[in-house]
Amino acid sequence: MLMHNRRSWLGVALGLILTGAATAADKETLQFNCGQKEFLSLEPILVTVRAPGNGSLPAVPGKGKGGTLRFSIEPAVNPRKAAKPLPLEGQTGEASVSSRRYDLFEHFAFPDKGGTWTVRAVLDREGGALTSEPISITIRKPAANDKEQQPVARIHHTPWSNYDKDKFCGDTFDLVKSWPDSRLARYCHYWNGRYAQNKKEYDKALASYRTVVEKFPDFPLADDAAFGIVECLHAQKQFADAHKANLLLRDKVKGKSGAVAALVEEMGRRLSREADAKR
Repeated sequence: MLMHNRRSWLGVALGLILTGAATAADKETLQFNCGQKEFLSLEPILVTVRAPGNGSLPAVPGKGKGGTLRFSIEPAVNPRKAAKPLPLEGQTGEASVSSRRYDLFEHFAFPDKGGTWTVRAVLDREGGALTSEPISITIRKPAANDKEQQPVARIHHTPWSNYDKDKFCGDTFDLVKSWPDSRLARYCHYWNGRYAQNKKEYDKALASYRTVVEKFPDFPLADDAAFGIVECLHAQKQFADAHKANLLLRDKVKGKSGAVAALVEEMGRRLSREADAKR
């Protein structure tokens, strides 16, 4: 009986040790994921990277407070020069944000002809590099008889960050009118909102952002669009509506450590200060 009890306790102790080791390993894991596996040529490739613990990631690949982030891609793809962060990622600047979203299409010149690539996120930091598990992405160029061929052909000013402040030929505006069911429509609505907001055409921006939130709730940039709504209402001095929208979004992103969550908290503090100043 004594020997049996000793073995039982040893088993429990070993289990606790292994569990602790697994937990420690999880804390040192660089998480890397993507919401889809197949992309159209010219479609943004939105991925999420999460640093372990309270680590910090830069808004764009490169050196940041928590180390240097890079992406390892096989077969190799040439990087784009002067690539920009996604809009809200850029707004957080050097803030300590442990979960970031990146558009690989912005940072790398994937060939239009398509193909399949294996991608890993790597965080070089003191003590050694953290390398994520790989993900596989496939890009396909729509054939002549594909319903996405014309929408893709319309988006010819790439990368998409070009549409943030420049309308160009009205590519994104034409796409949502002519091909509202295209896979690219959700991106176009978002960047139409960004363009209108930057032009201070807030009603137009609100219409585009609300289309994203209501029609594409699972879109990776839906929360970004929801925060755009908050910003536009605030800019229009509709403070009560901005506060309400910000609270709703705060509840939705509660517990997350991304750029939107950080901006929502900052907006909440700003709205509170402004409310106090009026009393």
